[in-house]
Amino acid sequence: MSQTRTPTLSRGMTTKKKAAPEAATPKTLDLVTREEAARILHQTPKTLANWHSARIGPKCTIVGRRALYRREDVIAFFEALEAGKAA
Repeated sequence: MSQTRTPTLSRGMTTKKKAAPEAATPKTLDLVTREEAARILHQTPKTLANWHSARIGPKCTIVGRRALYRREDVIAFFEALEAGKAA
C-alpha cells in the first residue's frame, strides 16, 4: 500500500497568500462623461462640446475620444452660474 504524504513546509515558509498591493491612486476620482455632465447642467452634450472648444464651462479632460469631467468641477461651475460669476 502506498501512503499519501502531505507536503511539509520548510522552515520560514507559510501557507498564507500575500495581499495584493493597493492601487497607487491619490484619491478616488468621481468622473462623469459629457452626457452625464450635460444632464447635471440641463444642457445638451453638444453645448458642452461647444463650451470646451470656446474654453468656457467646467474643466474637461479628453481621454481617448471621451470627454471626462470631475463631478465636483461640474457642480462648482453650476454653483458659479447661480451666483452669476461664471462666463
